[in-house]
Amino acid sequence: MSLGHILFVLLITLLWGVNFAAIAVAVDHFPPLLANAIRFAMVLAVLFPFLKPVRGQMKILLSLACILGIFHFGSVFLAMAVSADLAPVAIIAQTNVPFAVILAVLFLDERIGIWRISGIALSFAGVVVLGFEPGGTTTLTSIGLVLFSAFSYAVVAILMRRIKGAHPMTVQAWTALAAIPGSLFLSSLFEFGQAEALFAAPWQAYAAIAYSALGASILGHGGMNYLYQKYPVTLVSPFLLMAPVFAVLTAVLFLEEHLSISDLLGGAMTLLGVLIISLRARQKATNRP
Repeated sequence: MSLGHILFVLLITLLWGVNFAAIAVAVDHFPPLLANAIRFAMVLAVLFPFLKPVRGQMKILLSLACILGIFHFGSVFLAMAVSADLAPVAIIAQTNVPFAVILAVLFLDERIGIWRISGIALSFAGVVVLGFEPGGTTTLTSIGLVLFSAFSYAVVAILMRRIKGAHPMTVQAWTALAAIPGSLFLSSLFEFGQAEALFAAPWQAYAAIAYSALGASILGHGGMNYLYQKYPVTLVSPFLLMAPVFAVLTAVLFLEEHLSISDLLGGAMTLLGVLIISLRARQKATNRP
């Protein structure tokens, strides 16, 4: 990768890392599913020109859009709403990588060796350390929501392999269109105080959602799709481990979170496991004729 593109991917991971703090600000003032709906309303407002049908791909595209917009991102907002700390959520979110490998083995007949098996085991062992710290503030509910979010994203990654000829922004536009009514419907069932929140929330809450929509989603995901078109996924993906690092730094420096020994140990185990999986996948792709 060129130096310019390396700096670009690091900028994207910075945007994604800070996004966890932005979501934390948003869910302090909005019900989480409502906040997710507002986020995607902003995304759709910008990407509406890309909302075009993709011939022969709409069934899988709509399935992907619902899983990504409603279940993946909705679970992230819910997890941040019930979690006392940002850092563990950002780290556990990286388990989408081992989940994707497991799904590839089950449904794509991909074979893995001892290194990636070890990486998967180490990643989930790190989650256990993060979640079962004596006296810790990371709840089982927040861990379950983040794991569900990561699993949902892994499903999306598998579905993305089957979509042909769809512009990346078109995928995001359809995701937004699916997420808005889906999130509003679930919000009407399980949340309350939506109208009051819309009028009472300060401008900082709306700015946080705008950052999540425009910075993390449109610029971040759009930029990553651009890099995926120029470089192999296995070359780009190891850089993505910087996102939780930036998230943890944001939590410590600006939200005054304190990391325990269990946080550091569990986080290191999870990220090391993900790194092993990513580097092994990169090596396998390099050796493949």
